[in-house]
Amino acid sequence: MMKALASPLRAQILGLLARGPLSYTEIMRSLGLSPDRDAGKFAYHLKTLVRTGLIRPNSEDGKYEITDLGRLAYGILKGLEERLSPRKRRMVVRTSRLAMEEFDRTRIAEALMREAGVPAELASRIAKEAEERLVMARVRYLTAPLIREFVNAILLEKGLEEYRHKMTRLGLPVYDVSKLLTSSPSWAVKAAACGKVLEEYALIGVLHRDVADGHLSGALHLEDLRHWTLGPSAIYHDLRPVLASGPAPAWAWACAPVKAPGELEDALLNAKLLVMACSREVGHEQVLPFLNLFLAPFAEGRNEEAIEKAVKRFLLELAGMGALDGGQRTTLGIVLTPPPDLEGLELPGPGGKLKAVEEVEEAAKLLAKAVLRSFMALKLATPSLGLVVSLDPRSTDEELLDLACELAEQLGLPVFSANHVPEARALDGSCHLPDWTGDWELDLLRTGRVGRVVLNLPRLAYKAGGRRGLEELLHSLRELVEMAIRASAQRRGLLSERARHKLMPALMAELNGDAYLRLRNASFPIAFVGLPEACLALTGELPHEGSDGLEAAMRILDTLSSLLVSSWGKLDLRCPLSAVCDAGVAERLARLDVERYGWAKVKVLTSRERPVYTTSRLVPESADVSREELLELEAKMHKRASGGHLLFLTPDEVPATGEELADLVLMALGKGVRALAFASELTYCSACRQAFRDQHPKCPACGRVSTITRLERTLHGYAWRPRGGERAW
Repeated sequence: MMKALASPLRAQILGLLARGPLSYTEIMRSLGLSPDRDAGKFAYHLKTLVRTGLIRPNSEDGKYEITDLGRLAYGILKGLEERLSPRKRRMVVRTSRLAMEEFDRTRIAEALMREAGVPAELASRIAKEAEERLVMARVRYLTAPLIREFVNAILLEKGLEEYRHKMTRLGLPVYDVSKLLTSSPSWAVKAAACGKVLEEYALIGVLHRDVADGHLSGALHLEDLRHWTLGPSAIYHDLRPVLASGPAPAWAWACAPVKAPGELEDALLNAKLLVMACSREVGHEQVLPFLNLFLAPFAEGRNEEAIEKAVKRFLLELAGMGALDGGQRTTLGIVLTPPPDLEGLELPGPGGKLKAVEEVEEAAKLLAKAVLRSFMALKLATPSLGLVVSLDPRSTDEELLDLACELAEQLGLPVFSANHVPEARALDGSCHLPDWTGDWELDLLRTGRVGRVVLNLPRLAYKAGGRRGLEELLHSLRELVEMAIRASAQRRGLLSERARHKLMPALMAELNGDAYLRLRNASFPIAFVGLPEACLALTGELPHEGSDGLEAAMRILDTLSSLLVSSWGKLDLRCPLSAVCDAGVAERLARLDVERYGWAKVKVLTSRERPVYTTSRLVPESADVSREELLELEAKMHKRASGGHLLFLTPDEVPATGEELADLVLMALGKGVRALAFASELTYCSACRQAFRDQHPKCPACGRVSTITRLERTLHGYAWRPRGGERAW
């Protein structure tokens, strides 16, 4: 029996079975042994313990269990260890399970094997060394994180960095949590703490090492890391299924079951329930494309007042939901002129009756008018609501266009978008076009945008050695794109696994025999920042300043487009090129480049106090060009950036009147600009709950001063800004 106990591995097996029966596979897994490499050695040790009567197989369930003799022998073994240990006192640990337990070094060995895959014998030696160091340190307050620090230090000293990497503990320092608690509302504290853990997990435990290093160094930026392993960043909904037959049964957890709608109010309720059901599984934004068109059959025969009353209530409910969800945005898409591809499309109406698009065009216009007027009447300037207006510049309803421009003049909404072909567009300009399967319904609806990987173009230019380094930049660009595509493919694999295990129950709810979210058609855009700055570093010219600068920009865009399109077929991965990125990305990458290269090399077109690379534009805001030249140059980039583009004009570039605004919209869309929006500054009064155009020292309605807050319509939506802060555009 003493010979059987002499092996550390056999002693560990006894220790595991002392806690309860385990199967052959469970014991191997707990010891961190490989079924292929270690099967023979493990079988030998197991047979030795069975032969000496210390353990036995259970004939009923096939699991191994410790015998009375084995339990006695294990007790003697533990007693010897206690007596021979150099410890002068008993150590008690506050564990990660929030319990106080006596220190047991076998727990360290088990954690090493379970979390990092450390071989059993090596794990035992490390655990023993950690125990000895803890005893020598005479720590008065022993915690699980402190023990992990000791273990990680030992792993580093022994050159076992890969194991240490897997043993990393995720979370926030106490100081950071204290700062959050004293500066943020409760929901923001929870969101920040949870988000930080998930962000660190993605970087440490999920992403390829070179991809994570590329993000941390600033070669690229991985958006939405906090939601990286959970679900899509945005979803483009299709209202027709819920209007035809009501919400899917799997969405009943979010609401009481609802039948197919019979009235406009019921239809809007179903749309709200769809958004509510998916809100916990989508990162940032839910888009309802063709809203007025799909709801049109339910608005027939209703007067304008009744329609507007129902729409106002719908908007207020969506705004409230977004605030409760920590800032998630719902963007409504309305069409002023249905695109030609929708001709003959049948839409479900009350009682399941189908109606062609052509039959309900007037009702669709009434709904579009109700949405625009409701935004104006309610003065809805909130981060949780967005609006996109699609139109054909060659033929559109002038009354609706004037109304949309009046709203833009007042509040900065909406985004204006050309719909020569059907498209689904988010507020920041991200979009889906019918360019994946060729079927507009499959490409646009019931699919999503799964984050973005943003490329730092100026850094490639700095590495290429300045002027005449374009070919070197294009070569480096291929390597960076390959890394970005690998990151996107890895994320697709993670979300496919979650979908397969039903861990996105709302998005993957069965609808007419098919999953609601068409994950295969989701997009994984590859975006970029700093195109003008890269051209300046390479050629000494910005794209609008000369032929060299413009040629460099077009070469970079064409190379990016061709690299991404070629990956579509090879990997069956939809990676369109995008010219837009999340707020803060362009500034983060610029600051990292300043730290890395210094001001002698870095090119920025903003102040040194707040360096920010150009995003979403080919022509910088400060450029002295005519309006026609600006639009023609931006159209060149929009043509190539099919995954997202938005010409965002600053207040200095925005016309003074609504009529001039309408002329600009038609001119821009006519010249090939696919989407544009206008910046604005607003004053919000919390007492009146209204927003007013421009800055005001007091509320224009009630005269209060203390209730005033500044709001800005930025490229990424509305943002709150304290008085005296910098402009967000």
